[in-house]
Amino acid sequence: MVWEQENRNSKGQLEITGGNKGIITFDLSVESADVDIHSKFGAVIESASWYLLNAISSMRDDHGRILIDGIYGKIIQPNEREMDLIETYAIENADSLRKIYGLKLPILESDRRAFLKTYYF
Repeated sequence: MVWEQENRNSKGQLEITGGNKGIITFDLSVESADVDIHSKFGAVIESASWYLLNAISSMRDDHGRILIDGIYGKIIQPNEREMDLIETYAIENADSLRKIYGLKLPILESDRRAFLKTYYF
């Protein structure tokens, strides 16, 4: 599969990706009452919004790792040769992503090898 998004790397070269990471989607819902409740009652009636926010924030740790049981179970880890190739030929790094996208939030991986493994695999 070739997926072209007109992404450019830090050298300004167009990237053609040979694959993408998987995507998982799901729906979350909370039924908190039989009828819609005005926000003025938020001080005395628990809000479904806060339940959803707590649920979402509990799914990931501060380092970006998903905490859902079994989510990483079938992922095939890169072997040493694959990691060596990525380390040799990879153009992107944390600093280049900061520059390309004007990032305001921190990069989740500071170690180069960990960054490349997470980014590419």
